[in-house]
Amino acid sequence: MEQSTSKVVLIVDRFYRIISNSFYYWLQLLRKGVIYGWNPALRKTLAHRELQESGFSDLEGNGALPLEKGLSFVFSLSGSLLWICLLQVESKGALALFGLTFSSTFLLVTFILGNYYLLELKKQDTLQPALAFYKGIKAIWQQPAFTCFLLAGFLLLFVGFCLNKILFVSFLPGLYIELLYHGEHKMRNGRKS
Repeated sequence: MEQSTSKVVLIVDRFYRIISNSFYYWLQLLRKGVIYGWNPALRKTLAHRELQESGFSDLEGNGALPLEKGLSFVFSLSGSLLWICLLQVESKGALALFGLTFSSTFLLVTFILGNYYLLELKKQDTLQPALAFYKGIKAIWQQPAFTCFLLAGFLLLFVGFCLNKILFVSFLPGLYIELLYHGEHKMRNGRKS
């Protein structure tokens, strides 16, 4: 009985952590400004997640890191273009389809590059954003399994957004943070062995 109670407590605790991290993410996104805040909000929420687990985080800091606002702006711009193309696809035909393909690819690449940039910054002892950006670009091809993992996370967020907005707002950002946290630790520990 005690072992099943502890499993129930662990499940409830994990569920609570996911939901609280989702709302923490949205709060950080609003604080940082939606257009420029995607990557800073992700960094702050991942740091919040690390503090929950270990009491220490490599990602602490209040200000936006160099290149974070630029990546967030490009992500917002490509998301806006994707939305506009989705609205125009019936009336404009092939041109809107081209725009849809271009903007969705650009959105996906920006999303994955922003995640790698964040994880590469986390590995550095001193802040070198240009080096982290370069290593993030290299990591896309050098770590295809983790890139596919990030792609699956993006698709999970996209499908969740399309299916249920309440689930998307309350659960999916926290779930993505949880997956990113554990995936990054498995990747780092797998590389050391």
